[in-house]
Amino acid sequence: MRRSWKGYPFDILDELREEELIRGSNRSKSVYLTENGIKEAEKRLKTYLK
Repeated sequence: MRRSWKGYPFDILDELREEELIRGSNRSKSVYLTENGIKEAEKRLKTYLK
């Protein structure tokens, strides 16, 4: 899994966690992208970086 800092709005992080795209403790300063989260990020990169 890949890691990201939690400098994002908590409501967005909660949505990503509910969709199982990220995992992590509320106490930590970072979250981990799940395999599905990595695939979704790669898909969006292809869409937006054309």
